[in-house]
Amino acid sequence: MFQRGLADFISKKLLQSESFHHFVRTVHAKINGLPNPTRTYNPLQQEGHSAFNKLAEQSQKLNQAKRFGSLFLEELKRDLKGKK
Repeated sequence: MFQRGLADFISKKLLQSESFHHFVRTVHAKINGLPNPTRTYNPLQQEGHSAFNKLAEQSQKLNQAKRFGSLFLEELKRDLKGKK
């Protein structure tokens, strides 16, 4: 019981922490090839919001295309192995 309360407390503190959210945004930006966010980053208050959205959409479309290509090649390999 104590462990669950401790876990809830830690989770609550992390979610309230600006530093934690900045860290998560920075990791997300690096993974998706987006520009690093500023410390006081709030996309709804900045003029570059539409540019950020465009970059995020392009990155998402590229990732989807890569995943589709890899899945397609795997299925093609399976089909070719089964027909031999």
